[in-house]
Amino acid sequence: MRGWVGGGEDRDRLLVMNEELDPRLTGARGTQRETIVVSRGPAPRGGARGVQRDTVAMSPRIPARVRGVFTAAMVTSGWNGLVVFLPILVCVIAVWWFAGHTEPVNQVARFAAAAWLVGHDIPIEIAGGTLGVAPLVLVVAVCWRLSKAGAHTIRAINGRDFAAVRAVTLAVTLSYGIMITVVAFLVDSESLGVAPWRAALHGVVLSIVFATLGALAESGGGHLLWHRIPVWLRRGTRTGMLSVTIVVAAGALLTGVGIAAGGSTVTEITDGFAGAGIAVGVLSLLYLPTAAIWSVGYLVGPGFMLGADSSVRIIGVDLPAVLPPLPLFGAVPTAPLDEWGTLLLGIPPAIGIFYGVQLGLRSRDLKFGPLTGAALMSGLVAGGVVAGLTVATGGVVGAMTVGAPIWQTSWIAAAEIGAAVLIGSLGTRLLAGGVIPVDHPVTARR
Repeated sequence: MRGWVGGGEDRDRLLVMNEELDPRLTGARGTQRETIVVSRGPAPRGGARGVQRDTVAMSPRIPARVRGVFTAAMVTSGWNGLVVFLPILVCVIAVWWFAGHTEPVNQVARFAAAAWLVGHDIPIEIAGGTLGVAPLVLVVAVCWRLSKAGAHTIRAINGRDFAAVRAVTLAVTLSYGIMITVVAFLVDSESLGVAPWRAALHGVVLSIVFATLGALAESGGGHLLWHRIPVWLRRGTRTGMLSVTIVVAAGALLTGVGIAAGGSTVTEITDGFAGAGIAVGVLSLLYLPTAAIWSVGYLVGPGFMLGADSSVRIIGVDLPAVLPPLPLFGAVPTAPLDEWGTLLLGIPPAIGIFYGVQLGLRSRDLKFGPLTGAALMSGLVAGGVVAGLTVATGGVVGAMTVGAPIWQTSWIAAAEIGAAVLIGSLGTRLLAGGVIPVDHPVTARR
């Protein structure tokens, strides 16, 4: 208590007591104070004891915090959902306009909302078939904005510890889950079918993962956690991420080469849509990153599917009799490659060896045991990332299963990259010499 406000004989006055807010909420000490009103009974006479004690009238803190976190989460979740939805709505309205206003406006908005749901990898029943393959561009946009929702929410409450991260994750997950469920209920109709429970499940899973990552990054907790991990694990994780990034880039390059080689077929299919050719072209552009992940399966070995019993691989192609008339399918190889073409299978191991050499040069402060662990960890990370990407880019189009086989592609990628990194790193260590001190310029950066 600081003291009485005012003076005089009347002791039934207000006492203002300033208490510091919990630093877990503010993130700093002494920067903000709250006012608590204290009232007092009649003044004692003659110093008598046993008089009425001070009465403190204060509102509980926890509900106020909860309200603040959930209010911030509702605002940030709604805003970041709109950031993804509005460009989709603009594209759908443009297509509707060029198509001659063939659908009512409310149906146009419903189609845009359905496309937004597809960006969460939620299957949509449309025209008697299923659209279960999400454009990777939309998936990345959704995940990015969910991480921003977590970051903006924890910034709004000035959170700086793991308790705040947990609170933000819970608030964003609940807010986003409610929002996506409501949208699914509004979209579900005779022309567009969607399961609200599945929409809620996908929204909750994505929110938990990416809102947590965003909150950790913004609060500084992610940096703290990263540096608590042993050095060999950090270097192995970094090497695996770099390796799989270059493999995906090689898949994207291979997709571009395929489109260029089948350019006449792609153009012929696009022209067949007449007035809707613009819409089909835009849709094909959205699915280019998805096709790049299919090409990763092609480079790794298992290839990808364009039907339940089909397979497109470097050493063999087995396609269904008729493919859907989509421009991207015009770039699909129709025959296996020759002997020189099989050299493409060496691209992932070559990338792994390159980054294994880099790992060996940067890890001369590690003994052979931790260095081997880092190389094996890089393979596990690469396989895990490939598994996530193949899950996100596989599914059903109409009645046809498409995408790279998840388990085969992921474990082969893990084995190839892990073994290549191990060979490159241990070979570099043997050629470069023994362990050198940690403070040496070569190993100063971890």
